[in-house]
Amino acid sequence: MNVVDHLISSSGRVPGVTPDGLRRGRAALDGAIAARAQQESPAGRKAAAHWFSGLRRRAIIGVAGVAAVAAAAAAIALPSSPSHTAGKPLADSSAKPAGKAPAKPTGQTSASRSAPAGRAATPAVASPWRLVYSTNFQVNAPLGSFSGCKVSTGYTCSGLPAALRGQWWAYGDGWPDTATVRHLKVHGYYSPSTTVWIAGGMMNIRIWRGTGNVHSAALLPKAALGKKYGKYVVTFRVAHPVPGYKSADLLWAMETPTGGTAHEIDFPEGGWGLPFKAFIHYPSTRPQFSANASFDSTWNTTVLEWSPHGVSFYCNGKLIGSASGNVADVPMRWVLQNETEDNGTAGPPKNSSSTMQIKYVAYYSWAG
Repeated sequence: MNVVDHLISSSGRVPGVTPDGLRRGRAALDGAIAARAQQESPAGRKAAAHWFSGLRRRAIIGVAGVAAVAAAAAAIALPSSPSHTAGKPLADSSAKPAGKAPAKPTGQTSASRSAPAGRAATPAVASPWRLVYSTNFQVNAPLGSFSGCKVSTGYTCSGLPAALRGQWWAYGDGWPDTATVRHLKVHGYYSPSTTVWIAGGMMNIRIWRGTGNVHSAALLPKAALGKKYGKYVVTFRVAHPVPGYKSADLLWAMETPTGGTAHEIDFPEGGWGLPFKAFIHYPSTRPQFSANASFDSTWNTTVLEWSPHGVSFYCNGKLIGSASGNVADVPMRWVLQNETEDNGTAGPPKNSSSTMQIKYVAYYSWAG
């Protein structure tokens, strides 16, 4: 039983009930409540006022009871509720087990509960990123859907279901991949209509080679097309990696870079079955950072953060490298590029294939 309940139960034994005592008791309790108001929630203040009304109806506040009520009010532990800063959780969420506190979503921060008297509460730090687009691939698209992909129609693939047409674009059938541009012996052409489909909550990109050229694929989330700065997130694996294929998720400049800044930022990049890295392509240098992870059957999540202050690369929640300053300052397009290995090796064997699987993609804009 709390102090107030004890006073109520003892009302018959409190002497000296007078109007003046009642007014002074009310003032004492109001003062105590006001002193707590800076820290407590509106619900707590309402509860305290309700308690006082109960006391008043029982007429237990007298001259002798003023000090007791003031002490009781100071001892009341009113419930407080945490305050939250505006943050953007990832759009896809899963059910939480009953009885457990829900996990805090990425990008959301919350303030600490009210600090004890005399100690300042720690202020919440707002995220500089704002979620623009995310998907865990709940809309299916059969093989052949990524067809009719043209720039002239506003970066659309006419074969896609209507629900996806505004979300994705791809380099069209017949466009040369990097190995072809570099005139390598084994090379390929982008062929999204024969390589890409969405099913089972995943985007599947099956690159293949018959007896001739490689059939490659490069996918572009339209929400990140032509943007200046951003946070780029992808969760992926290569189910059965075959040497000779590669991936290079990259930011590619859509305007001429200025003042020696980078025209290309790659992460993750590497051959399938091999470790991947991050690269920054300046005009005369190309710093690189190892991720300590590979394009294999293990699920990995990479994050590239590009802001006016620099670029940072994360793999599975760990910072693997960064570059400060004005790394790049023109609009870029984000490309999930999967194609022929272009490092001078023999390329993939004939009559082979390998599949990249992607189960989550997100783009955040810079709001810092």
